[in-house]
Amino acid sequence: MPQLQYPQSDLKRVLLLEQAIATATQDHAEKRDYASTRWLGDAQTFVADFGAKVRELGKLKGVRGQEVIEKDEAIAEIQRYVRDFWGVLRRRIARLKQPASLFQIYNLPQSGENPSESAAAIWIERGAGLIAADATAVEMGYPAMLNPSAAELQVVLDKAKAEFADVPMADRKVDVMQHELDELRPRALKLIRALSAQLDASLYDLSNESVRRVKGTYGFEYYTPPDERGEGDASEGSDVGRRPPDAEGAELGEV
Repeated sequence: MPQLQYPQSDLKRVLLLEQAIATATQDHAEKRDYASTRWLGDAQTFVADFGAKVRELGKLKGVRGQEVIEKDEAIAEIQRYVRDFWGVLRRRIARLKQPASLFQIYNLPQSGENPSESAAAIWIERGAGLIAADATAVEMGYPAMLNPSAAELQVVLDKAKAEFADVPMADRKVDVMQHELDELRPRALKLIRALSAQLDASLYDLSNESVRRVKGTYGFEYYTPPDERGEGDASEGSDVGRRPPDAEGAELGEV
């Protein structure tokens, strides 16, 4: 027998509530009070805030994703510049027969081998260190680095630092909105379960199939367990193979 499938995400909860409000409004206009006037008013007030926050969270996650992409690109660029800087330095020391101790000024081992790092913050620190080291080397009488120069590296470093700093702030906005939704979610669940209970009570004299059909117009979906599904049988209002309904139910009346 098909079982009620409560929505499993905040967006689906919003969509159900919005459809239920639209359907209940039309039913009330035609004198079919399947859902109470009180429920309709409470749902309209709640979903205006809840729905806006759910959709805003989606936008904030998109912004965060873009910030992460931009950060990764900026870090990849400074990695290239730092490695090029090390490579040019290594070749210059060998070509001009400069002392191996010069590597230490640039915070490199005397072998000239590139350090192996992966953390973004380390690459930013490496870039800043090379710029400072180049100024020290120039004061000691060594020629300034070229291709890339310290000035070119500075431009890339500034961009990497800015993009790196944007990600935590984007994360923070997502965290704040998620916390607000955490506080609102129990109310959404209560409204949905209360509506289901009210519809069941209003439609108690109809067949199960008719009840499911009416509740489907309110946005509810049903799931038929695989072991109960006959050949060609599909879950009403949902795709075959979806996970079973939320085990947590509630017999709620007015909210």
